[in-house]
Amino acid sequence: SGAVSLAYGGALLAGLGAQVTKLEPVAGEWGRRSGPFPGDRPQRDHAGQFWYLNAAKRSAAINLGTAAGRALLGRMIARCDLVLHDAAPADAAALGLDAESIAEANADVVQVAVTPFGQAGPYRDWLATDLEQQALSGLLDLTGEPDREPLRIGAPVSEYAAGQIAALSALTALHAARESGEGGGEVVDVAVLEAAASIMEHSMAIYQYRGIVRRRSGNWGGLSAWGIYPCKDGFVVVVSGLGETYQRFRRLIGGVLLEEGFETIVARTQLASEMDAAFMDWLSDKTKDEVFHAAQREKIPFSALATPADVAMSAQLQARGYLQPQPMPDHEGVVMPGAPFLIDGDSWRRAPAPRLGEHTSEVLGELGLEKATILRLVRAGVAR
Repeated sequence: SGAVSLAYGGALLAGLGAQVTKLEPVAGEWGRRSGPFPGDRPQRDHAGQFWYLNAAKRSAAINLGTAAGRALLGRMIARCDLVLHDAAPADAAALGLDAESIAEANADVVQVAVTPFGQAGPYRDWLATDLEQQALSGLLDLTGEPDREPLRIGAPVSEYAAGQIAALSALTALHAARESGEGGGEVVDVAVLEAAASIMEHSMAIYQYRGIVRRRSGNWGGLSAWGIYPCKDGFVVVVSGLGETYQRFRRLIGGVLLEEGFETIVARTQLASEMDAAFMDWLSDKTKDEVFHAAQREKIPFSALATPADVAMSAQLQARGYLQPQPMPDHEGVVMPGAPFLIDGDSWRRAPAPRLGEHTSEVLGELGLEKATILRLVRAGVAR
């Protein structure tokens, strides 16, 4: 845990226009071996997750297990404004990525370390994936049906949350250093566990204030017609609301729901089975988009439950330029997510993800190394 966080934080910075150089092992980072791949044929430079997380970056492949590789790292750091890394606390010094080594190479550089549990505490040297982070943060305990075991949230939310925090804290530290005129030197410690715990909603407050441990409630929102319901071609997310919103809901559905007795909150619990039966009958011959649009026209907060295919075709996301075709070498390309926000229109930097070591010679050349020296380093296994 931490690798996706680091890559995503760097991707946000690269999209905003920063020159981000990804330092990889000479064999390539783990993401190049993790699918999906076009046609299900493993191809190092075409891995889908890697492509998404590393667009618009440079790749320099350096062996930090060698003294020469660590020396090159120090020279790179001397030219940087910012260093983001995910080296485990126990391994950082051996790689030249501990806070002291980085500061020695560049006293003004901002450091951001992204690790599962941070640089301090009894768990600092332990490992964890997103699944463990969801468990330890309490997110798992809130997810699933009340009479069943907890369920993992389908996406690695803890790692992406930590990536956002890493990018935000890096930009904040850089801004503070430039505003103060005193240089940088800040060391930012991002723990994936804390990022996961930060999205626990108000569950911690409920426990602190009232001594109540919030339990799983599944898809049910506590009232009839409130949750996830099937329709003709999938599912819809339903919030039938309160007050005037609920009255608009009754008028939209019509039939038995317009009869006296269905207008109160009490009825929505006591007559829940009758109400849900009538509502599901109304849903049965409608598509999820028909339901979504009909409800939204009446200002009732329904949503279609989108599949990945639906997201790829989303009119809303396409209108905002979020989904962009991304060319791949020797491949027709795919549609990839872009900027998760807009700044003065279309200012997000778009460029392909790098091939392994594509920019090694360029990066080492910026350090003043001659081509012959770079070639000797490659032959010695220090660089690629």
